Amino acid sequence: MEEELTLKGIKFESQKRINIYSVETGKVLETYVPDLVIEDAIVLEIKDTTFPIQQDLQQQLSYLKASRYEIGYLVNFSTPQLYIKRSIYTNDRKPFLSKISVHS
Repeated sequence: MEEELTLKGIKFESQKRINIYSVETGKVLETYVPDLVIEDAIVLEIKDTTFPIQQDLQQQLSYLKASRYEIGYLVNFSTPQLYIKRSIYTNDRKPFLSKISVHS
């Protein structure tokens, strides 16, 4: 995946640490390390399991709800058909963001 993104000139960061905030206070609670962050906008998780796992989808949406990122993709290459699931949680639904620095 990284090689293909590089060949296409798409900026990405591998294993970027993302702050996860309290939705109540905006305080940093923990960090999340997705497989890739593409163009500093899209969180990409790559899985290698024989079936999609609902827990992975729920976890990714939880991280989107408590971070500054709005779009996430879960991709599983080991299912009988390529499995791609997009999750969206827009920043206008995250009032805690007004309590943190934009580049945190």
